[in-house]
Amino acid sequence: MSMAMDTMAATATSSASATASAHSGHGSMDMGSSMAPMHMFFTTNFDNYPVLFENLKATTKAEAFGIFVLLFVVAFLVRGLEFVRNYLEQSVWHNPVYNTCHNVDEKVAPVSSCCGKGDESDVSADMEVAAPQASKLPMASRFFRDFIRLILCILPDMFGYALMLVAMTYTLTYFFAVVVGSGSGRFFFERMSDRLNLRPSTGLSRHC
Repeated sequence: MSMAMDTMAATATSSASATASAHSGHGSMDMGSSMAPMHMFFTTNFDNYPVLFENLKATTKAEAFGIFVLLFVVAFLVRGLEFVRNYLEQSVWHNPVYNTCHNVDEKVAPVSSCCGKGDESDVSADMEVAAPQASKLPMASRFFRDFIRLILCILPDMFGYALMLVAMTYTLTYFFAVVVGSGSGRFFFERMSDRLNLRPSTGLSRHC
C-alpha cells in the first residue's frame, strides 16, 4: 500500500512540474511574441517599434509623422546650441579668445588679418582691454558664465547621443528625421552666424 501511495505521489509531482514548465514556456513565448523584433538593417517598418522610450512608438502613419516632426525639431535645435554658445561668447560676454581665428598654419591671427576688416593694432588693443575686464568680473558672474558654458557643452552631447540611438533603430522614417533636421539646422544657424559676423568655434574646444 505504501509503495502504491509513493508511486502515485511521484506521478502527481512529475505531472505538476510538467504543467508548470509548459505554462512558463507558453508565457515566455507570449512575451517574446509581444516584443517587436529588433531591426538589423534599414526598413520602412515602424509599426509598434519603440523609439528611445518604451511608450514612444507609432502604430499608424499619422503617429509616425508626429514622431518624425519631434525628431526633426530636436535635431534642428541641437545645432542651435552651438550658435547660442558662440553668440554669448562673442556678442554678449565679448570673450577675447573668440575674437581670433586660425589660418592654414594653425597660428592664431587677429580677426582683421583673416577677415579683412579693421586694423591689427586696434584688435590687439581691444583684446588687451577685454582680458582684464573679464578677469575683474565678480566671482558670482564668472561662476554663472561657467555654469552656462557647462550646460551648453553637455546638452549637445546628450541630445546628440540620443539622436544617434534613434538613427540606429534603422527605421528610415526616424533616420531621415534626424539627418534632415540636423542638416537644416546647420544650414540655418550658419547663415545666421554669417549675418551676425559670428566666427565658428573650431579649435576653441578648451572652453568645454
